[in-house]
Order: sequence, then C-alpha cells, then structure tokens
Amino acid sequence: MINFWTSDLLRQTVLFVIVGLGMLVFLVRSLRQKTVFVRTIFDAPLVLFVTVSLISAIFSTNRPAALAADPVVYATAAVLFSLIVQAASSGRHLVIASRLTLLFGLVLTGVSAISSMLSAAILAALLFPLALGFFRRDWTFKILTVATLGALGASLYELYKNRPVLLPIDAGWKTATGVLSQTPLGPLLGVGPGNFVDAFTAYKPASLNSLPIWNLRFTVSSNFYFYLLSTVGLLGLGAFLLLVFKLVRAANRRLSSGVTGSQEKGIIASLAAALILFLFLPAPAVAIIAFAAILALFIVNLRVSGNATFVSDDPRLLSSIGQKQFALVIALVILAASTFFLGKDVLADYYFQQSLVAAAANAGTQTYNLQIKAIQLNPDNDAYQLTYSQTNLALANALASQPNLSDEQKQTVLTLVQQSIQAGRNGVTLAPNRAADWENLALIYRNLINFAQGADQFAIASENQAVSLDPTNPRLRLDLGGIYFLLKDYQSAGQIFAQAVNLKDDYANAHYNLAQAEKELKLTDQAKIQLKQAANLICADPNSADCQKVTAEITGLNAPAPAPVATPSALSNAKTEPPAVIASPSGQIQP
Repeated sequence: MINFWTSDLLRQTVLFVIVGLGMLVFLVRSLRQKTVFVRTIFDAPLVLFVTVSLISAIFSTNRPAALAADPVVYATAAVLFSLIVQAASSGRHLVIASRLTLLFGLVLTGVSAISSMLSAAILAALLFPLALGFFRRDWTFKILTVATLGALGASLYELYKNRPVLLPIDAGWKTATGVLSQTPLGPLLGVGPGNFVDAFTAYKPASLNSLPIWNLRFTVSSNFYFYLLSTVGLLGLGAFLLLVFKLVRAANRRLSSGVTGSQEKGIIASLAAALILFLFLPAPAVAIIAFAAILALFIVNLRVSGNATFVSDDPRLLSSIGQKQFALVIALVILAASTFFLGKDVLADYYFQQSLVAAAANAGTQTYNLQIKAIQLNPDNDAYQLTYSQTNLALANALASQPNLSDEQKQTVLTLVQQSIQAGRNGVTLAPNRAADWENLALIYRNLINFAQGADQFAIASENQAVSLDPTNPRLRLDLGGIYFLLKDYQSAGQIFAQAVNLKDDYANAHYNLAQAEKELKLTDQAKIQLKQAANLICADPNSADCQKVTAEITGLNAPAPAPVATPSALSNAKTEPPAVIASPSGQIQP
C-alpha cells in the first residue's frame, strides 16, 4: 500500500506549488528592479511539448484526470527551467543553483526511495555526474557528491536484492505502434497523459502470456520515449526529440570547442545520463523535473560564459511595467486555480488512502465514509469509483448474510447494491477504454444474477466489453466463460474457455474449466485430455489438494459409470488473483 505522504500526487503537487511560487517571487522582483529576460534554444521545444500534452489531455477520454497527471509534471519542469534561466545571471548564481539542485535532488531521492527504489536510483544517477563536476568547487559540493554516491549505491543495492518488474521492450514497442493505428487523433496525440494502461491492454502482444508477468497491467511503458509515443503521440514525442536534438548539437559544439571546464562537463554528463536512462527505463516525475533543472544549468553556464549562440538577452521580452504586471496576474491566476484543483485531488487521495487502511482493518463503515469523502472531492477518478462500488457490494453481501433482516436492513441492502451498480457505471463512463472498470462492472452484475432481472445479460455485455479492450487476456475469457457456465450455456462456455486455452496453453484453470464444459456436453474424451493437461501443470506436488482433485476426476472419467459433474471452479493453488497495477515507474505491485 502506498503511503500518502510519499505518494507521487502529493510530491508532484508540492513541487508544482513551490516552483510556481518561485516564479511569482521572481516576477514581483522584476517589477522593482530592472531585469533583462533571455531567450534560449530550448524555449520553443519546451513550450511545444507542454502544449501538446495539454491538448492530448483535453482530447482524452477522461479529461480532468488526464490534465492532473503528466501535464502537471511537464509544466512544472518547463516553469522551473525558465525560472532558473531567468533568475541566474552570474557565476555565483550558477553555483547556488547547482548546489540547490543537488540538495533538493537528494531530498527527493530519499523521499522517492520510500515508495519507489527505481525512481530513487534514476534520480541519483542523474545527479551524480553534476555533483562530480562541481566536486572541487568547495567543501559543500564534496559532501553533496559523497551523499549522492551513497544514495546511488544504496538504491542500486536494494534494486539488486529486489529487482523491479518492468515491461519488456518489445511489448512497449508493440503497444506504442498499436496506438499509431488509432484514428483519427491517436497517431498525433496518443491515448492521453496518464492513460498508458488503456493502450497497454489494447495492444500488448499475446506473447506476454508466456511470461510470469502475464496477468499484470502496466501503467508505464518500457522506456520514456515509448511512453511519450503512446500517451502524447507523434506530436509529443516529436517535441521532446526536437529538444534532444538541440541539446545534443549544443553539447557537441561545446565539447568540441575545447573550452569546457569540469563544471560544464559535469552538467553535460548529467544530461547525457538522463537521455540514456530514459532510453532504457521509465522516467519518474522527479527525474523529469531534475532533467529540466540541469538543462537550465547548462544554459546558465552558457550565459555566464557569454555564448550568444544558444542563449541571448531579449530587451523586448516583458520590457515594460505593464507587460510584467500582466504576466504576474496571469501567473497568479494559473497558480491559484491549479493549486485549488490539485489541492482537492490531494485531499481526496488522502481520504482514499485512509479508506484502504480502514479496509485492511475490516472497518467497513469507516471505509465507506472515507471513500464517499474522496469521491465528493474528486468524482472524476475512476479508481475511486471502482473501489467504492466494491465496498458497497461487500457491505451489501455482509448485511444480507445476517439472519432475520428487518425491513430497514433489507432497504439498506438494496441501497448498497444500487450504489454499487451506479459507482461501477460511473467508472466505465469516466474511463470507457479501461478494461478493469468494465471487468468490475461485470463482476457486480454477476453477483446479482440470481437476484436481479437482466443482470446476466448486463454481466455478459460488460465482460465482453472488457474482453474487447484487453483482447489477449486469458483470465477475462475465463471469467466470461464462467458466466455462460453459470447460465448453463455450456456450448458458449466451452468456446470461451477454449479461447483462454489458446491464449495461454499453460493456464491450469482454463484447461480445468474447459474440461467441465466438455463433460456437460458429453465430450468425455476431450474433457479427459483437458484434465490431464491441468494435472501436468499443477501436479509438481502429487500430494497437493488440487492435484488429487484433478486426478480423482480423471479416474472418474475412466470408470464405467459416469462420475458426478463438477462445477467449474478455480483450483485453489492455481488461482489467479485480479490483475495488479505497476506503479509509475517503481515496478512495485500495488493493490
């Protein structure tokens, strides 16, 4: 379970507010004293990159959630870059900015390590070349260098002991190229910021089913470039690659000039480390913001050295008091509005995390009330709606199992069931391309098949939609076949179970349930084959309950008299849990 105080949302919001306040202070200061603003070669790519991410979020299926996701990180990075570039105009400022970058980077490394050791390692790897470049400057940088090296070593050691789960590179590529097949905006704008999981379930290759990670749903791609291609499309990736092109060309010219000192080489090495790491790993938010800060240090160093090729003063930019006042007002309005909405999201996340704590303690009423508070603050989060629907259904089942219910209790059960259905529907409305939400809605209706008219058809329709959004997932086929089996449509159940077997031949539950359908259809020989397949997969321990169960059924089929028909079920030891989520980008499985 994620600790709220170290969650990505809280960390990103705090960084956004701090950077925004820093820009406001700078603009206020520029009103009191003469300030010459500068233009850099990276201004256009950064503005284009942030703009594309915002447009992609606007055109995504869940606009509010998408706007509060990656665009906040990208905007924070861009504003931080601009703040450092405009505020630091001397060698002394460069040293101060570098010291603060390392200091805050170390703090974020420590905080990130609590929830994601991979994020901590990536951030420390970005910071270490920078620290090494300034090592000889003074004793503070020596301490920072040693501390950064220690953080890097510690995080790498922890990763060696507990290796993160990452999406294979071929699966990330196929997911990204799958998005390019979408029409009309998919190739240009992707599936939207924060919606990678939708692209993953839709386009992941079936070959993943042969790996232990087959039942995981990933929220980030194999690397940052594939992630950009999937979420913000060709336009977003193109904007970032334009920035990379300009950076590589500028760094090459500086290194070829023969006038670069150790500090500048350290800055360039950090930027190179970031681009290389982004090529092989997901990019956590803290690493993206650190990259922007180091990129700004590169420009400040050029500005201090008098290089007008990549950075130059622009006397016309915000040259009048009126222009500065207008910029200040706009910045204040944007910061105030963004802080208000992000603050609501943060508070909602706090209540939601507390509800999970309460649920773990079996405090049903407290769980229910906390989730209501979370949804009231952020009704656009489909994950909140999904969890709330499950909470209502669990409470309804618990209450309905009690004997001698009063009329009031019966009405409470009915209300809880209605709320569960409504929350499930809200989830699929908010995120219509998210297989997990349709899967949840199907589960709700499946639980109501014997109590509500039409629930069976709603369950089938919802599960079919989940299958269409996650077409290579054999577990969804098993769930859909289970509904048909429950309705005694053994022909349809057998066909769906067979699809699950075809998708994952080593799926014991699929073989077992296909055997049950074939037994009902009097296809004894075929059923025996499937039971033997299931036995081969689970009988590593011949004394296990599952192995003995399947072996007994095989023996029963060989007997002259037909054995009693078993109801399809999941073998206890072979049971597959609901798909876990890979948090960006730690690789740690979250509930």
